[in-house]
Parts: sequence; structure tokens; C-alpha cells
Amino acid sequence: MPVPRLRALAPLVVASAIALFAIGWSFTFKEVPPFLIRGFQPAAFPRFVAGLILILALLACLELARQADRPAAQTEAPLVPAFWRTLLMLAIFAAVLALGDFLVAMMIGTAGIAAMWGERRPVVLALLGVVAPVLVILLFDQLFQVRFPRGFLLTFYYG
Repeated sequence: MPVPRLRALAPLVVASAIALFAIGWSFTFKEVPPFLIRGFQPAAFPRFVAGLILILALLACLELARQADRPAAQTEAPLVPAFWRTLLMLAIFAAVLALGDFLVAMMIGTAGIAAMWGERRPVVLALLGVVAPVLVILLFDQLFQVRFPRGFLLTFYYG
């Protein structure tokens, strides 16, 4: 079985190294922001996220090893235009977030990314843009007791 090219493995190695660093760093936490204390132990959430990154990197390495058996394409395919539109959408998300409204940024981001990847059904876009972010806010607020930064819409919710 041929070894996957180093170029393909490099991002996975870097992501794994950052995740391992984050897990190690989480053992040094002495205090945690007050909004995380209610839902998690001081280092549980960063460890969960870093562990998830490690699992995904491992799965990607296994997929690369599986693909190494197949004949390689002559040239690598260029990034699809939807990728660049997604980057633009993420920049718009960050700009709206910087204006101070997390829920509106999530709504624009989720519906926008779906639209950038070709979703055209208005009902689906509305569900993704309105219902999904609201459910995420409710899940984190009710289950994990995590409060999000107040904005125009969250001020109504939090009271």
C-alpha cells in the first residue's frame, strides 16, 4: 500500500498538533469564564472540541490511506467556486458578529452558506436561516446553560 503524499497529510498533522496543544493547555486552566462554569467543568469544552478535531483528522488520514491504493489523477482539481463564496460568507458572518449581534450573524451565516452551495428552496433556506440558529441558542441555553452575547434579538430572549 503506497504511503499518502506528505502534502496531503501536512494539514492533518498541523490540525492534530494544534488540537493536542489545546488539550495539554486545558490542563493548566485554573479559572474559567463564568458563563462556562454552569455547563462544563473548566476544561471540558476545549478538550471536547480538540478531541473532535483529533478524531476527524484520524478519519481523514484513514481516508487518504484508502485512496492511496487507487491511481492518482493527473492533476489536482481546483477548488470549486462555492469554496470561495463560502469564504466570503464567513467574512460577512464575522462582520455582522463584530457589529454585536450573534443570533443575526448565525442566521445570515447558515442560510448564506447553504445558498452559496446551491440551495435555492426558500423554505429550506428559511428553516436553516431562522429555525436552526434559534434551536442552537435554545440548546446551549437550556441544556448547557451557556449565555451568548446579547444583541438585538437575544436581548428579547434573555429579557
